[in-house]
Amino acid sequence: MQGIKDRTAQGTKLLEDIKLRRQELAVKAAEVQAAATSNTAWQAPATPLGEQKTRLDASDPLDAQFLRWEAEEELNNLKKNTGK
Repeated sequence: MQGIKDRTAQGTKLLEDIKLRRQELAVKAAEVQAAATSNTAWQAPATPLGEQKTRLDASDPLDAQFLRWEAEEELNNLKKNTGK
């Protein structure tokens, strides 16, 4: 009978420890989530990415032409999507 009481007491203590640990983890997860959302402020680059690409690859005329075509295609897609 004493063994059953000891096992019940151990189970109850273990359950309380698990509940406490879950609460601690929930608080920690909320803190991490809050920190992650506050650190993800979007910042625009100093120069547009397309211009950086063009400046970097402008030494090769073929690459420069492909970059222009890609930019035109992207612009046309944006125009089509905003018209909807």
